[in-house]
Amino acid sequence: MSKLGILFALFALTFALSYEVNEENSNNYENDFLDNLEDSEFNDYLETKDDNEDNDKEELENYEDNDHSQGYIKTKWLKRTARACEGNNLIINCYGQRKIKVIYANYGRTSSRICSGNFNTDLPKKCNNQKRSLKEVRSKCSGRSSCVVQASNGVFGDPCFGTYKYLEVRFYCQKKHHFIGI
Repeated sequence: MSKLGILFALFALTFALSYEVNEENSNNYENDFLDNLEDSEFNDYLETKDDNEDNDKEELENYEDNDHSQGYIKTKWLKRTARACEGNNLIINCYGQRKIKVIYANYGRTSSRICSGNFNTDLPKKCNNQKRSLKEVRSKCSGRSSCVVQASNGVFGDPCFGTYKYLEVRFYCQKKHHFIGI
């Protein structure tokens, strides 16, 4: 059994032995569990947790300059894509102490394959509102560990009247690591 499997089993056992666990406490247990994972274990956990979700993931590292002496802070980002069809809420969660950094948002339609449902298959392929979408999503999500954004004309305007739209957001879950001195 892998290290992640053992940690997850211990987490599940601790959770099961709790007498009164409400949803808020449950989230705190998960966050504490996730905060103590090494990066590779955290990424494995997310990949396992998100197996049934339609999220694209890409791992990147960034080195930021730091005002303190000579050195840098290593920051690891997990790039993800989340979507919500018109009329639904888009929920973004960065687990543990990670914070959301939104890099792209569009409320409209750029693909006929996403959120097509029982609607007309001849949906236009280009209908976007990236500038306003990015501003709205960043104002609701950037720097937070989670957020909810409604995919609606009321929030983003109607960039393509009569077309069934969706909200697509690309973001990173960012966690600053230890200071590395030179």
